[in-house]
Amino acid sequence: MILALACSSGAYSAQAGKGRLLEEVIVTAQKRSQSLQDVPMSVSALSGDLAAEAAITDAQDLVQYTPNVKFTASNPQYSSTMIRGFGSPPLARNIEPSVGLVIDGISYGRSTFTNDGVFDLERLEVLRGPQGTLFGKNTIAGVLNFTTKSPSLDTGGYD
Repeated sequence: MILALACSSGAYSAQAGKGRLLEEVIVTAQKRSQSLQDVPMSVSALSGDLAAEAAITDAQDLVQYTPNVKFTASNPQYSSTMIRGFGSPPLARNIEPSVGLVIDGISYGRSTFTNDGVFDLERLEVLRGPQGTLFGKNTIAGVLNFTTKSPSLDTGGYD
């Protein structure tokens, strides 16, 4: 059984007289862009538009939109991420984490870097279950795969 949840602010669009249309959700859970329906694993995908509309500024706010994910950070040095109840305790700094953290294709060894991926977010993918084949060691519980927005030549800012 495959559980696929796509939370996107633009997932449903209402058109005049045509009702609702379901947009295709593209993820990179298998290191290539493909439709969420074609990915044979449990994935939650959040768009950057949803993060901007919901004023998400840190990982604690982000995990409210992803089921079975818990992020604790009473102190930034001792943060911990758990997926489906599996993870490393926050005070066990000498133990390798069970949840992998990937920001723009680069694997980070500690969950203390989780808040770095929240800024200028294009997409967040939460991949549940062992992901060692594609994302390397320390991914027994799953992976948080952050993709930030690509830079553009247009100048701009936030209101």
